Formats: sequence, C-alpha cells, structure tokens
Amino acid sequence: MLMRIFSKHPLVHTLNEPHFFERYWDGPDKESRLSVEQSALLLLKMTSSQRDGFFAKPNTDYHQECLNAVLAQDPRGLSPSEVYQLFMLRETQLHQRVIPCDKTPQNVFYIQDVLKLYPDAIIINMVRDPRSVLASQKNKWKRRGLGSSFMPKREVLRLRVNYHPITMCQLWNSAVGAITDWEKHPQVLSIRYEDLLLAPDHAMQKICAFCHIEFHQEMLDIPVASSSVRPDAPHKRGIHADSLTAWKQHLTSNEISIVQKHCRHLMKAWEYEAITLESSIFTYLLTLCSYPFKMMLALAFNISRVRSLKEAILRRISNFSSTKLRSHEPGKSQPVRF
Repeated sequence: MLMRIFSKHPLVHTLNEPHFFERYWDGPDKESRLSVEQSALLLLKMTSSQRDGFFAKPNTDYHQECLNAVLAQDPRGLSPSEVYQLFMLRETQLHQRVIPCDKTPQNVFYIQDVLKLYPDAIIINMVRDPRSVLASQKNKWKRRGLGSSFMPKREVLRLRVNYHPITMCQLWNSAVGAITDWEKHPQVLSIRYEDLLLAPDHAMQKICAFCHIEFHQEMLDIPVASSSVRPDAPHKRGIHADSLTAWKQHLTSNEISIVQKHCRHLMKAWEYEAITLESSIFTYLLTLCSYPFKMMLALAFNISRVRSLKEAILRRISNFSSTKLRSHEPGKSQPVRF
C-alpha cells in the first residue's frame, strides 16, 4: 500500500521487489567484480522481473540493452551492488522520475549493508500487528484467485507450505528485532501500519518530510488492491481502516494465543494489546509437534530463492535470538509514533 502511495509522487518510481540482497548478493563473494556478461545477465534478470512481472523468466529481448548499459558504466564489468544501483536508476529514469523505491521486505535484514553501499539511502520501516501478519500469511496462497492471477501454481503451493504460526512468529520477531538498533538513525524511520491507516494524511506528511519530498494529497488516491483476505476493488479508492481487526475472523484462538505468547515482548514495545481468550493446550502441543516437519518442508521450497541459505538463516537467527533482551534493554529509543 505504501508503495502504491509513493508511486503517485511525481519524483518517485517504485520497483517490483527485485529481492537483490538475498537472491543475488549475499555470500562470501558478494562484492567481487563480475565480468561484463555476468553483469549484463544480472541486470537482465532484474529488468525482466521489473518489466514482465515478478515471476517472469529472463527476457533475452533486453540482453543487448543491458549489455550496452553495463559497458557504458565500466567496460571491465561491475560488482553486484553496482549492477543493482544501475538497475534502479535506469528504470527510474526511463519513467522520467528521479528517486527509486524498493520495497523488498527482506531488506530489513540488510540495513547496515544498504547504508554502507548507498550512503544517501532513506529507509522507511513499516511494522504491522503480528496477528494481522499471521492472518495475511495464512491466506496468502489464496491471492491467485483474488486478483493476482499472475501467480504460478508452484508459488501457491510454496505459500501454503510456508505457513506455520510458530514460523511466522519467529520471522516477525526477527524482522522487528532487526530494526531495534537503527531506531535513532537519521536515515531510518519506523512507523506502524495501523497509524498510516488511521491517519493517512498526517502519517504521509511525516514520511514525505523525512524523505525530503513534498506531500501531495493525490498520493492517497490509490485503488484498493487485493490482499490475502479480499479481492481487487479498483472502483474503491483511498486508504481504508476496515482491515485492522480482520485477523479476529481469520485466526483460530490457538493461533492468536501462539502469536501473543511468542511475540509478547515486541508486541508490548510497539503497543499492540493482547486480548484475553481461551485456548487448548492439546491443540498447542499438536502445533508445536508439527513445527519441525513444516520448517524442513518450507526450507526445501525456499532454498532456490536465496543465494546463500546459510547467510539468510543467520541474519534471521541473529536478530531473533536477541529480540527479548533488546526489547527490555534500558535506555533504548522508542518507535516513532504519529
């Protein structure tokens, strides 16, 4: 939603989640210089995904264009991070904009790398109620029938395999924990999704000021796109808060209880109030027993999506393991509130 808002700004061009850092960059040789052909191939992959759709295969029609772009930069070839920068700037300039915007969620695990490689970067970190996140992930596989017809059947299966309440809680803790050390950085702004829904004008004025761009009221005039629980509604426009408590209808009492138990420390830090409910210990134990099997299955379905599985896991574990400690550490800054 925030990406669609930014796409209405005359200076900003939004990208289709290139997943650069985990898919193409991470690993021991992450900054090694690529040959000209390797540089062109990497640029081709991201260009195809941007222009033809996230699941598109590399389109050879763009090969010569990408090769010429690399040669114009450096006839010796480029590093992966230089190819990524070239990709972003080229696509932005082709749309007569000046500021590229990449909303890949996993970028939260690469904040230090982003700021080191691109010192002028501005990072907007959005946090959402973990119960809403769980409901979204639980039903994400249904999006193919709610407006995302471009989604391959294998992706539908992967999304179904990925879902497990404990896995989702660990990922939420890890992602939210990853931002903790950056809360006072002058180039990082953390906001709550719920605050944006409830006061979009005020929130976007703050966000645009932080990004040093002018807020335009028409930025909020966006069509309602499909989510995991509702179909596309192009006739309905604007920002609507009717989905804030949809998780109550889509999660079982066991799932809600698991979220509130496993995410309680950061939920409290981000002012997400737990609700009182009854849950079955037997159901919880069944969920706990199924977790190792579901985790191994998810790893099998996702291993091809990352360049270094070891790096991807370590980045998540390092944040998850210290989440509880850091959320109680005295003197830590508090998240930004609008």
